[in-house]
Amino acid sequence: MGKNKKAPVIDIICILDRSGSMRPLQVEVINSFNKFVKDQLKEKGKAKLTLVLFDDKYEIIHDRIKLKDVPDLTEEVYFARGMTSLMDAVGKTITTSKAKDAMVLIQTDGYENSSHEYNQAAIKKLIKEKEDQGWDFMFLGANINAADTGAGYGLHFSKTTQFVSNKAGIKMSFASMGMSSTNYRSMKAKEFEDANDASSAINTTDKKG
Repeated sequence: MGKNKKAPVIDIICILDRSGSMRPLQVEVINSFNKFVKDQLKEKGKAKLTLVLFDDKYEIIHDRIKLKDVPDLTEEVYFARGMTSLMDAVGKTITTSKAKDAMVLIQTDGYENSSHEYNQAAIKKLIKEKEDQGWDFMFLGANINAADTGAGYGLHFSKTTQFVSNKAGIKMSFASMGMSSTNYRSMKAKEFEDANDASSAINTTDKKG
């Protein structure tokens, strides 16, 4: 590996609940998501964003598009409806993503109640496989015990965030998502720099030898 090797492009994957119970918070979710994207644009390094919305249906809104190309979320795109197929949304997203380095942010305001394709054991296995490959996950939950639910998916307590299902809680959850994304991007940038420095040191030694 030489000095001219390109830094990794980080994937930010947002899996957002839009089941019927989110209806009173639609506007806050939209505004908070748009702020989240704008804040991530200020960070160093390249990143792509995937946005998945789920209720009892599954929809990929953006599939690994450059952050600078992410349009503002609107009420025409994000609108609350239906039940909560949380595990199906997480399972489908993980298994179809072509990301190499990914920060996965999962936000829900209620319990799983309508998945048919994936169960807890399957999600736990998928998450473990991706964590072993260098992915990171953050589970954010309201009206449930986020730590217990996250643990059921194999996530450490530190990878879960409890938020209140109101406007302030939505703002807080997206702030937490932003912090997790920034920290992951910084960690991957540091890993790249360290590996590049080590490679340069080896090349220098070889030349001297």
